[in-house]
Amino acid sequence: MIVVAVVVWFGAPGLVVKVYTAAEMRKAGLSQKSTTAGDHIVHYLEGGVGEHVVLLHGFGANKTHWLRFARFIIPGYHVVIPDLPGFGQSTYDETGDYSHNAQAARIKLFADAIGLKRIHIVGNSMGGNVAGNFAAEHPDMVASLGLFDASGVKSEEKCERDLLLEKGINIFDVSNADEYDRLLNFAFVKPINVPGPVKKILMEEAIERRPVTVRISKQLTADRYALEGKLSRITARTLILWGDTDRLVHIACVKIFERGIKNSTTAIIKGCGHIPMVERPGETAELYLNFLKGAGH
Repeated sequence: MIVVAVVVWFGAPGLVVKVYTAAEMRKAGLSQKSTTAGDHIVHYLEGGVGEHVVLLHGFGANKTHWLRFARFIIPGYHVVIPDLPGFGQSTYDETGDYSHNAQAARIKLFADAIGLKRIHIVGNSMGGNVAGNFAAEHPDMVASLGLFDASGVKSEEKCERDLLLEKGINIFDVSNADEYDRLLNFAFVKPINVPGPVKKILMEEAIERRPVTVRISKQLTADRYALEGKLSRITARTLILWGDTDRLVHIACVKIFERGIKNSTTAIIKGCGHIPMVERPGETAELYLNFLKGAGH
């Protein structure tokens, strides 16, 4: 059995990733489904019973980034985690618009397709930008909003990612192992321990998706800060949650969100990077659940 395990680990790391993901889904009580939303097929995870909580991943990510976080939320809520179109298993159209506002419109189609009338919506990074746009455009549908290290506003203090962009370096444009490691180091204070064979698979997937990543990145840049002008239209109670060592979206953005959204609460996680629900899932979930319990729903 040990020999078989070693052969699978090093000879078929893709299978290891699938088995691990399936195990995490079972632990969280999630099942995989798909639906048609507009011109796209959207794959999503679903589990639990109660009020609806929709979780949106960031750029270059997918629905699995929420697995460990969702495990804490599902006992009291109905959790839905889509792959945004253009990412993960959801479909991609090379002629399509994948800007933040366009993705927010797709979330409305997705919610309608699976019968969600009123939701708690949470987004990380790009997903936070999309969630904010959705909350501004459909206030009657949003019971509460969660912005986890969200993009969408422009602070006077530039993050390390922006300083690199000014030099022509896009850390999401991954073409080799060193660039993939650089991306991981940017995302986390303490990089997640990913075994070599599994990291190789993830890196190869990132390289394979490079043309799509570059194209979508350009579209997202065009309306990256458009949310800032819509903040006053967000009426839902909002949790602004941030890792204090975020190198991708500067923590100074918190003050802009606080000024723009009247009914907001802020939580800062010390020693945490850009993806708190992955780096510190238990602590992030506790802060979010405490927020929901006080949301007056």
